[in-house]
Amino acid sequence: YQSYGYKYVLNDVRNTAPSATIMGPEMAPITIVAYLDYGSSWSRRAHPVLLQILSENPDVNMIIKPYAGVSEQASYMTRLALAAVQDNAFLDVHGILIDAPDNLSMAYIKKAMQLRGLNYDILAARANDQAVEDMMSDIKKEALLLGVDTTPHIFIEDEPLVGGGHTFPKIETIIKEVRSGRR
Repeated sequence: YQSYGYKYVLNDVRNTAPSATIMGPEMAPITIVAYLDYGSSWSRRAHPVLLQILSENPDVNMIIKPYAGVSEQASYMTRLALAAVQDNAFLDVHGILIDAPDNLSMAYIKKAMQLRGLNYDILAARANDQAVEDMMSDIKKEALLLGVDTTPHIFIEDEPLVGGGHTFPKIETIIKEVRSGRR
């Protein structure tokens, strides 16, 4: 993690993230970059903790990086979420997928999207577009350069938190240290 280019890659991630993938104030002084896998129960457990951090820290934002795990289903879910970027509906689709039950079914996804006013058929058709493929490729390249090999993989500014089990107090402590300049 301490390689020369590490901080530059994270800076590039922060500066080039589509606004549709940012939760919280776009120009917040503290940024969390979260690589999450829709097929990972640890990613699903980490998400509410990250949302609580955002709700209690108005000077923090979070860039969501959907990271396709090894399963075909996780890859497809990532494609669906990225297909929603151009409609500025990424966060809606992300919320559906990350909050879904472990036994995720297409019927569940379609119904949840319909309830939020999203057109599953349009997103599914776009899921294989070149623009989505390019976003998936960019995320994979960033992840490789940053050493992301498991999810959730969270960066608070330049501080990596790898794997699951991160608690609110632990992340809150890191946020406070970043805010005070101790990290």
